[in-house]
Amino acid sequence: MRLFTFAFAWAWSVIAGALGLYSLVKSNQEKASVKAQAASISRTIHVNIDTHDVFSAGLSATIGAGFVSIIALSFLSRAVIWKAIPLTRRAHIIESALFTFAAVWIIASLIPYTVFVANRSAKVTAFNGSVPVPPAVVEQTMQRFHNSPVYSGKSYLRLFGIGAWIAALSTVIAACASFAAIPAKSAKYNDKFSSSLTVTAEVGDHPLNKLDDV
Repeated sequence: MRLFTFAFAWAWSVIAGALGLYSLVKSNQEKASVKAQAASISRTIHVNIDTHDVFSAGLSATIGAGFVSIIALSFLSRAVIWKAIPLTRRAHIIESALFTFAAVWIIASLIPYTVFVANRSAKVTAFNGSVPVPPAVVEQTMQRFHNSPVYSGKSYLRLFGIGAWIAALSTVIAACASFAAIPAKSAKYNDKFSSSLTVTAEVGDHPLNKLDDV
C-alpha cells in the first residue's frame, strides 16, 4: 500500500510538471503573438504583458511537483533494488518528512495560483514610441484580435491547476502512508529491555555465582 501511494504520487507529479512546462510554453507563444499583432499595426508600438503573479505561483508549484517526482522515484527504486534490506526507523521518519514538506510546498503555491487564475488578468500596457497607449484602446485592440488577458479564460492554466491539485493530494496520501509505516519506538525499546533482563537472569543462574554463595 505504501509503495502504491509513492507510485501514484510520482505519476501525478510528473503529469503536473509536464502541464506546468506546457503552460509556460503556451503563455510565451500567446505573448509573442500579441506583440506580433501590435507590430503589424505599427512598428513603433511596443507591448508589455505582465503575468508575474500567476507565473511565480505556477513555477513554484511546478518545481514542487518535480521535487515530489524525484523523491518518490528514489524511494520506489530503493524498495525494488534493496528489497531485502528493511528501512530503519530514522529512514522512515526522513521519508515521511520529505513528503510532508513537498505537500506543504505545493499546496502553499497552489492556493495563490488558484486565486489568481480565478480572479485576475494579465496586465497589458502599450507604448507608441515613448507615449503610453490609453488602456481603453489596448482593450479594444485585443478584443479585435480575439485576445483576452483574463487568466480564467486560458484552458492551459486551468488544466495545470487541476493536475497540480491532484499531485498535491497524492503527495499528502503518500506522506500519511509513510507516517503510518514508521515502527513504534516503544516496542523496539521493550524488546531491548526484555533481552537485557534475559541476559541478566542467565548470568545470575551461572554455577560460578552459586559457588560464591557457598
